[in-house]
Amino acid sequence: MAPRGGLSVPTNGVLGHSLRVPTTNTELVRALSRLRREALISIVLQWLDKKHRDFCRPYLYADHDPDDAENEHLEYDPPAQGLEELKEVYEGYQRGKGSRKEVVDRVLYGDWRHGISLYQLAMVEERLLLEHPTSHKWYGKRLVRKQDKEPGVEPSDYTDDFPRFQVATFLQSLANRLAPLMKAHYYFTRQKNMHKGMGLTLLRVFMHDSPYNTEQSLQDVQPQVSGGSNTSKAVWVAFPDSSPFVYLSISTSPGQRVGSEVLSLQKLLYDAVPHALSKPFKRYEFQDTKLHTRSLEALLSLRGSGGSNAAPGGWSIFVDNKLNQNTLDFGINPPSGDAIKKSKPPNPDSTHDGVDKENNSRTTKRGRRDAVLDDAEPAESPASKRLKQVAEGRFGNSGIVGDGMTLERVEVRIDDAFPANVVSAALDEEDIQTPIPAARKSKAHGRPSRPSELDRPADDLANTPGAGSADWRPDVRVTFYGSHVFAGIRQLVEKGVVDGERMPGWMTGEAGVSIGVVKDGKIRTRKNNV
Repeated sequence: MAPRGGLSVPTNGVLGHSLRVPTTNTELVRALSRLRREALISIVLQWLDKKHRDFCRPYLYADHDPDDAENEHLEYDPPAQGLEELKEVYEGYQRGKGSRKEVVDRVLYGDWRHGISLYQLAMVEERLLLEHPTSHKWYGKRLVRKQDKEPGVEPSDYTDDFPRFQVATFLQSLANRLAPLMKAHYYFTRQKNMHKGMGLTLLRVFMHDSPYNTEQSLQDVQPQVSGGSNTSKAVWVAFPDSSPFVYLSISTSPGQRVGSEVLSLQKLLYDAVPHALSKPFKRYEFQDTKLHTRSLEALLSLRGSGGSNAAPGGWSIFVDNKLNQNTLDFGINPPSGDAIKKSKPPNPDSTHDGVDKENNSRTTKRGRRDAVLDDAEPAESPASKRLKQVAEGRFGNSGIVGDGMTLERVEVRIDDAFPANVVSAALDEEDIQTPIPAARKSKAHGRPSRPSELDRPADDLANTPGAGSADWRPDVRVTFYGSHVFAGIRQLVEKGVVDGERMPGWMTGEAGVSIGVVKDGKIRTRKNNV
């Protein structure tokens, strides 16, 4: 039954779990349609479980009003008599009856025709997050003490003193911070063994730009048309166990656009998270780690409880602690010959059980046939073996598909001075000395694009010498993108396209960042930045 109209009073309360979103909501239909059939049926059965029934109540026969104009023409059979009967229906779907579209239509226009609660929507998006791990872009942030003038605290006392995370206390503080600014629905979930036994506490915040916390205010939660965007948006915040890092995400699903209103709400949320973790005389703030990726597994590897020491690349061989020797003596006391000695393949002409070599004529033809097959597959050349050894020495156990350190995009700015003897004196100094504006005009839309994190500050641009100076630094940027950037670079080293011996260390992923400034062959980092 549709909610009745009534008096709505602005309040500071949060959006409750049982508030319903209409089934005509485009985001809701898209989310249910993206789920696999098995996952969709599994979620519906969870809704009908006893511990979820209070917030996931379906439309039953007791709710049916034949006099209601909305129920004059029903596309489905009469509603189920009870929850157990409805549970049997979806168990029948689980046994292979019906298509996914049929299940989605029954959920939206049959058993939950009165709307899907915010609690149900959160469960659907949680399953989507786990089934489509690259659907969100994650930003790694580090919690650091805010170095304000606190009484009795010296600057040297700002050590790695991190707050204790308690869900109830954090949620209450966060809600009090955001309640006067927007209405939000909060959903906590716990994920164990996300990567090598590491766990995560996930918080979903459904932000709604409205002063009311009623169902009537949720009736207008619809994406705008003709280039607009929805003013309600869900954001995920991940808290890894025993780690000073926090992961923030926004959805990057195809077809979704984020407007200025949503960006403002997200900025309010991002500023409120460290404030909710603070307490009197212990204030915290976020510090960017220069790591942006769509893989939660990569964040846990590089910014987790055991991966904050930036040990990818060739140093990754020491991470697993599988060496049979002291790490400090590596290269001084090499392994014994027996440890690296390869087993010699058996000779096909050798004797066995006293049989003489001359009596092995039966296997002569088979041996020749095997020799022809071996000749068909060309043996690996010494040069190719050398390239693979160089790649293994530079990358170690990293740079392999499935290593858990997937970065889809890496951007760097080369900040080294350009060699003065290469600069031509015929270049026009006025064109070179003209600073590059931070916000470039977009030809497609005619509006200034968002400034890049790699743009030099205005003071740096003003002090940049001309082309005739030995300290001239041109604006050179390098961008790598693909399914796994460093795995692709390792393959290029193995093919000889990239010189693995002269390649700088940041190209192996040793810095553990996705954006940075390179100077003297190294990515510059600040204290406590990674």
